[in-house]
Amino acid sequence: MKIVTPSTPHYPSVEKISDSIGTLKEGVSELATQVKSEAEVKASKMSVTAIEFLKTKLDDFRAEFSSDFGKVKSYVQDEPAKGLAIAFAAGAVVSILLRRS
Repeated sequence: MKIVTPSTPHYPSVEKISDSIGTLKEGVSELATQVKSEAEVKASKMSVTAIEFLKTKLDDFRAEFSSDFGKVKSYVQDEPAKGLAIAFAAGAVVSILLRRS
């Protein structure tokens, strides 16, 4: 990219500046491409890491829920009247809370 046109006098310093600007422009363009490429790779790695983390937490939750559900089921089978009373009380509390909203 030359700034010097046939109608302007020839100045070597203007030509050097013109060449430097062209080189700088190419360098900035290459840098932007590299940064974009690296950002895409890092974003991809982060998404994989996040998905793995969420899968692990989901598995932990399922295991804990299954264990707790088993305990509740066993308790209700052993004490059906108490289980029914607790379920009724919990339903009443939830109903009251929802009405206030």
